[in-house]
Amino acid sequence: MKSAHYVWFPTSRDLIDSKERPINSISWFPILPPGVKIENKELPTGDSMRGNQRAYELTVHDVPPTLKEEYMPPLSSYSYRVYFNSLRFRTGEEFWKSEGKDWSKRRDSFMKENSDVKAATVAAVAGETTSDGKLRKLYAKVEAMENTEFTRERDKKEDGQVNNVGDVLKRLRGNSTQLTECLLPWRVQRVLAAM
Repeated sequence: MKSAHYVWFPTSRDLIDSKERPINSISWFPILPPGVKIENKELPTGDSMRGNQRAYELTVHDVPPTLKEEYMPPLSSYSYRVYFNSLRFRTGEEFWKSEGKDWSKRRDSFMKENSDVKAATVAAVAGETTSDGKLRKLYAKVEAMENTEFTRERDKKEDGQVNNVGDVLKRLRGNSTQLTECLLPWRVQRVLAAM
């Protein structure tokens, strides 16, 4: 390609993410020839209520063609492109702070102890006197459970909603994450200390 000029105008509509939060930022990841840069410009719209329109421009010259040959890696492994992404956050720090809170809240809710979890733990370690032995029995109990990622996942009609670790222990099956959450060290230590 001798030369090419690309312009992208992001939507001027208000966007929201899957949790109904406003999206107010754009990021991009360029895979471009050396020296080629994306220009981020503001264009006046004449609408004082909406503000200016953003535009992203890219001009490239003398880009060699990408030829497809037998036994070559996928073209996307080495062809030039730019990935744009609409974000709610302006920095990585903002993202991880917010997502970390959400993740922690979901995990804490799923791993919440209840009488079913305590009863299953007591039954699993019955007859064992040492902490090491109890821990080994707990791990053996979870390892004996069905990992649905290697067998099959049940639909909600067949298995109902899996809301917490107690549901996993009742069904004796779950996906890798759910099984791991049955054995998180802080949970096991707390349960063992209470016995």
